Amino acid sequence: MTKELPPLPPTMATPAQDRQLQLLKNQTNRLSQLLLVEQQARDAQSIRELLMVAVNVTKQIIPYQRGFVWQKAGKKSVRVVAASGVSKLDRHAPIILWHGRVLQTVLRGYTPPKRRGDEVPKEGATNPAVLEGAVLVTQDQLPANLAQEWAAWNCGTGLWIPWLDKQGAIVAGFYFDRHEGWRQEEVELLKRIGATFYYSLNHLQLQKQHRKNPLLTFLGDLSLYKKLALVGAVGLMLLPVRLSVLAPSEVVAKTPFMVNAPIDGVVKEILVQPNQLVEPGTPLFTLDDTTIRNNYEVARQGLEVARAEHSKAAQQAFWDAESKAQLEWLTAQVEKKREEMEYNAELLQRIQVRAQRGGIAIFSNIHDWVGKPVQVGERVMQLADAQDVALKSWISVSDAINLEPGAQVRLFLNVDPIHPLTAHLQRASYEAVLSPEEVLSYLSYADFTPSQSPPRIGLKGTAKVYGQRVTLFYYIFRRPLSYFRQLLGF
Repeated sequence: MTKELPPLPPTMATPAQDRQLQLLKNQTNRLSQLLLVEQQARDAQSIRELLMVAVNVTKQIIPYQRGFVWQKAGKKSVRVVAASGVSKLDRHAPIILWHGRVLQTVLRGYTPPKRRGDEVPKEGATNPAVLEGAVLVTQDQLPANLAQEWAAWNCGTGLWIPWLDKQGAIVAGFYFDRHEGWRQEEVELLKRIGATFYYSLNHLQLQKQHRKNPLLTFLGDLSLYKKLALVGAVGLMLLPVRLSVLAPSEVVAKTPFMVNAPIDGVVKEILVQPNQLVEPGTPLFTLDDTTIRNNYEVARQGLEVARAEHSKAAQQAFWDAESKAQLEWLTAQVEKKREEMEYNAELLQRIQVRAQRGGIAIFSNIHDWVGKPVQVGERVMQLADAQDVALKSWISVSDAINLEPGAQVRLFLNVDPIHPLTAHLQRASYEAVLSPEEVLSYLSYADFTPSQSPPRIGLKGTAKVYGQRVTLFYYIFRRPLSYFRQLLGF
C-alpha cells in the first residue's frame, strides 16, 4: 500500500503582501486599460471619433466628473472642441462658453514649471499651482467674474494638461474636473495619454490634408531620388525660351516696279531675258499691232476721203445752196476721222513697252507670254533692285503667335540651309490669305540685316520667326493646349 502525502499547509499572506498584490493588480488593470485606450486612439478613423474617445474612454483609467479637449485658436485664445457625455458639441452652450473662458485664463497665466509643485496651491498664490507640466485649477485662482459661477457648475478641482508639439509649443490639451484631488502619478499617466491622442490627432490631420490634395499623397510616396528628379523636371519646364514658329518664305523685291500691259492685245515678243539687268528706256516687250495698224490705215484713208468731200462741197457752196448746207456736216466728219487716226496712232506708239526705271526684269518665262492675250493693267513683269530685297513669309493660322515689329527672323534657304540669314520683322497682315500651298496664312514681311549680302530674289526656304519669351512647358504643350481649348470650348 502506498502512503498518501499530507496536504500542504495553506499559504498565509501578510497584510502588507495583500496590499502589494492589490496594488500590482490595480497597476496591471490600469496598464491594460491604457493599452486599450491607445489602441482605440490609433484605430480612430476621424478627428471627431478620436476626440470622443479622448473625453469618454479616458475616464475608465482615471475617474473624473467632466472632461474636455481644448485647442489653441490663437496666441492666447482657446476653444473647446470636445466634451464628455455629449455626442455633438454645442459651442454656444453656457457651460462650454464658461469653461472656454476658464481655459483661456489658465493659458494666459501659464509658464513652464521650473520645479515640482504641490498638489494644493500655496496660500495667497496668484498663479495656478503646477504639477510637472500640468496646472491645478481652483476657484480662488480665477477672476471674480469666473469664480462666481464655479459653484453653480458644481466644479471641484480642475486639472489642465497641455499637449505639446515637437518644439515644445502648446497646441491643445485636456481639462478634467472632479471633487477629489489629483496625484502626481495620475497626472503623469494623463500626460502620456495626451501625448498619444496628440500623435493620433496630428496623423489624422495630415491624412485629411492629403485627401484634400492628392498631389501631396503622390509626392509623399516617392523616393528621394524620384523627388529630386521631379524637382529637376519641374525646374526644366520653367526655363524661359523664345516662342517661335516656322513658315515657308521667299526672297522678294522690297519696292518692285510693276510693268503692266498698256492696252488690250496679244503679246507679240518679249525683248529681254528673265533676270536681265535693264536700263531706263530699254524695250521690254511688244504687243501684236495687226488690228491697231489696220484700224489706223482705215482711219487715215477715211480722213482723206472726208477731206476731199469737204473740199468739193466748199467749192460748190458759192452757187449751190445744198452743198453749202452739207459743209458743216462734212467738217465734223473730217474732225471725227482725224481723231480716229490720231487715236490709233497713239495706240501704235504704246505697242512697244519700255522700262521707266532700271533694274532686273523679273518674270517667269518668255514662252509663257508670247501669244498670250492681256488686258489693260495686267502685270507682265516687274523691275526690281537686286540690292533692295525683303523676306516674304506665310505664317499658318494654326501656328500663328503674337508677333511684334522688330522681332528676330532667321531664314534657312533651301540652297544653303547650313548658313541662316537674319532679318527683322517689319509688318504682318491682319487678314489671312491663301498661301501658294493653299493654306490659310498671314503674310509677313521682314528686312534683312544690312551687314550681310542680300540673297537673290526668288530664292525660297523656311523662316523661323521668334516671338515673346515663355516657359519651356508652354513651348512644348502650346499646340495640345490650344486643341483642348477648342475641343472643350473654354
